[in-house]
Amino acid sequence: MMISLFVYLIIGLLVLTKGSEWFVRSSAMIAHLTGLPRLMMGAILIGLATNLPEFAVSISAAWKGHGGIALANPVGSNIVNTGLIFGICLVRSRMVLDPKCLPIHGIPMLLAALLTYVLILAGSLTWIGGGTLLFACVLYVFWSFLSGKQDSPAEQLLEEVGENRWESTLSRRNLQWTASICLAIMGITCVILGSRWVLSTAVALARILELSESVIALTFIAAGTSLPELATVLAAGSRNHHDTSVGIIFGSNIYNMLGVIGISGLIGRLPVETANRLFDFPVMMLILFIPFVPLLMNRMPGRKTGWTLLTIYTIYTYSLFTIYKVFES
Repeated sequence: MMISLFVYLIIGLLVLTKGSEWFVRSSAMIAHLTGLPRLMMGAILIGLATNLPEFAVSISAAWKGHGGIALANPVGSNIVNTGLIFGICLVRSRMVLDPKCLPIHGIPMLLAALLTYVLILAGSLTWIGGGTLLFACVLYVFWSFLSGKQDSPAEQLLEEVGENRWESTLSRRNLQWTASICLAIMGITCVILGSRWVLSTAVALARILELSESVIALTFIAAGTSLPELATVLAAGSRNHHDTSVGIIFGSNIYNMLGVIGISGLIGRLPVETANRLFDFPVMMLILFIPFVPLLMNRMPGRKTGWTLLTIYTIYTYSLFTIYKVFES
């Protein structure tokens, strides 16, 4: 029974991830056909391309009354993005970064983390807190658009999602429209079905393993919904777009906190467990801050920073299955 549930969870995550990829590609092409500015496309797609699985799962969870999953999923995703994915990137190869890259993307991320943490300290996130986060998300998108440049991560992300491939393979405009709409329908269908599948399987797993729903969301679901970030970052890294990798990871973290948690809070009240306040959020904020420690010494993050992130992520994940119940009690 348990093995079959894990298989169902993996299948659901794959369907969700593939549907997200199709929907993002179709959105990029539709935006291109309608003549939207590339910078505006990038500012929106940089969040949509990597955070659609988190949006789908958390919104579905909030709608069905599983507030623990709705909150833990984006928090766990941020920990995976920075602790695991960014850690792997730093260990895997020497990242040559623009000295301004980390502060430009990192300061908004740290501010978003601080705002989110302050709002959840009350013990729950209501529609007021959700609305505040969502308003901050809109401001961030607007700021990204105004401060965008032609070589920005948002701009380069359009290459990663394959806009140029569409232009070279589909020459007739009516064929482009038809293909884009069909792909969008298939994508959103897979996203909806995949998110429901993931949610129901996660709830069943939590009951069988006698774990809280938050633990399942912080580990298995978070790792699965972070697959788009991993794929996009690896694609950017293979082209030596290291600044793009940082922008994608940090941008995804911002959308998780402001967008995913914000919309989930608007849909339904999100209960904040003691473990979330005393363990999960502090660990997330620590991991988000670690890449900036070398900057305080006029250095750039390297392999030591990467190993530090991976070590903390490993210890945190192990703690979820061992001592986490101490924080839950």
